[in-house]
Amino acid sequence: MVVLSLMAVSRIVAGEGDTGDFLWAALLPLCAWIVPLMVLGWDREGQRDRKWLEDELTREWRGRALSLGFLVLMAGMSGLYLVGLYRPEWAILGFPVVLTGAAGVVGLRYAWLDGQAEGGDE
Repeated sequence: MVVLSLMAVSRIVAGEGDTGDFLWAALLPLCAWIVPLMVLGWDREGQRDRKWLEDELTREWRGRALSLGFLVLMAGMSGLYLVGLYRPEWAILGFPVVLTGAAGVVGLRYAWLDGQAEGGDE
C-alpha cells in the first residue's frame, strides 16, 4: 500500500495525477491511523474488551509505545520540513513514509513490550 501511494504521489507531484492517484494518496494517511488507534484500544474489540485492557501495565505499555511513535513522527516531520525547504517535492514524497513509519513504530513497540512481558524479561 505504501508503494502504491508513493507512486500515486509521485504522479501527482509530476502533474500527471488523476482521481485514482488522489484517492490512493488520501488513503494512506487514513490507514496509518489504524495501528495507533488499535494500541489505544479505540477499535471495536478494544471497546468490547475494555475491562481486560485497562490494567496499569497495559496503560503503561500504551503510553510508552505512543510516546516513541510521537518522537519518531516529530523527528521525521521536522526532517521533512528541512528537506522541503530545499526540495519541496521530496518532502511530499517522504510524508507517507514518515507517517506509516511512525504508526509502525507504535505497533512494533507495543508488541515488543507485550512479548517481553510474556517471556518474563522485564
